[in-house]
Amino acid sequence: MFVAAAALVRVAKREHVYAMMEPKLARLLGRCGIHFQQIGEIVDYHGTRAPYYIHLQQAERDGNANLQMLYAFMLGQLDGSDPSKAGF
Repeated sequence: MFVAAAALVRVAKREHVYAMMEPKLARLLGRCGIHFQQIGEIVDYHGTRAPYYIHLQQAERDGNANLQMLYAFMLGQLDGSDPSKAGF
């Protein structure tokens, strides 16, 4: 789901990604190379959540190889670009 969201962010020509998520999800994404920075306190919002931030270029640069392939495919489908030139 994050890879699809990142592709939509790129197609929309945005650079900054903010997310409200469980700290467990942020840690899981970190294992895949997607390192969100927690930018606020943990709150009770439909469960334990915290606000996070990542710059799109960082996500594109640091994501693992499998995610980069999926990102390139999704980006190609969304904007018709050459998937071999997309980073993630």
